[in-house]
Amino acid sequence: MSPVPPGAGAVPPGAGSAGEDRWYGKAMVRVRDPEPVGPAWQDTHVLYNQALTPYTAHPLVAALGPRAALELGAGRLAEYLAKTEVVELEIVNRAVQRILELPGTPDEMRTDLLKVYTDEGYHVLMMEEFRSHIQQVTGLRLGRTPGREVGDIARLVAGLPREKRPIAVICCAIVTETLITATLRQAGGDTVYPAVTRMLAEHATDEARHHAFFHRFADGWIPTVVQRDRALVESVLRQVLWYFLRPDFGRLHADLVARGLTPRQAATAIDESHDRAELRRQFLGASAACRKLIGDLGLEAGEQFADRLSVLDGASLVDLTTLEPHRS
Repeated sequence: MSPVPPGAGAVPPGAGSAGEDRWYGKAMVRVRDPEPVGPAWQDTHVLYNQALTPYTAHPLVAALGPRAALELGAGRLAEYLAKTEVVELEIVNRAVQRILELPGTPDEMRTDLLKVYTDEGYHVLMMEEFRSHIQQVTGLRLGRTPGREVGDIARLVAGLPREKRPIAVICCAIVTETLITATLRQAGGDTVYPAVTRMLAEHATDEARHHAFFHRFADGWIPTVVQRDRALVESVLRQVLWYFLRPDFGRLHADLVARGLTPRQAATAIDESHDRAELRRQFLGASAACRKLIGDLGLEAGEQFADRLSVLDGASLVDLTTLEPHRS
């Protein structure tokens, strides 16, 4: 792998306007209360913003009763917790380890990398503690199985020649860490259990610092690897954008069937609850900063990702096991 170019060190993830390092006073691992605080759980609470789970309001689903809607929201929260654990440990911290091994890594970047590594490890602990808290207050046991997109990313990396995998892992982290974190904040609010809202907001705050780090790192690192591995970088960036942003409609379909809908009814509820134009706006919005970064570096993966959103206008969403069309 190419050495880190001079000057590629990141601005400290917690740096303020004057450049002072605020990580020690702002990072969640340093300041977070160990137990959720705030209003207690009430039967009127939900576990995920219903604007992001529109199918819970569909007549076919609503007919199953309020408990079904609560459990479906719990499933979305469980998927988020499980996905976070895998992404933090298997993508971001693996990428941090690879970057630390690059020759010529500046000392200031090493410090920032170790802060990111510490944050991500703590996020996994936080998710585990929060899973236990939710079971204690609601009686709902949140599963540990992430959505299929995490497995798709793992298979993408594993399918590459061994010597190319470190580059791919770093590219994966650049994508996951530069996507907009607004969804984390949107998942709270409304009638969502306040402890969920707080946890998501705290996570988003840490991730905003990581976003700044990986954006600055990518600015210096990607130009050094595309000289030799442009096709690989383009392919990984494009595919990870697809995999990471694509909802797991197949899993949702299975959840609805498990709660009493027929397969056809479940597919109908999913298709009728999701506006295709709104889905496209969500994909474009969440990927905007990442796509701009990719484009500013002279790569086409972000533009290709946006162009292929036309696949949303095709078959039932349940049939979109992947948004990455087969390529000849």
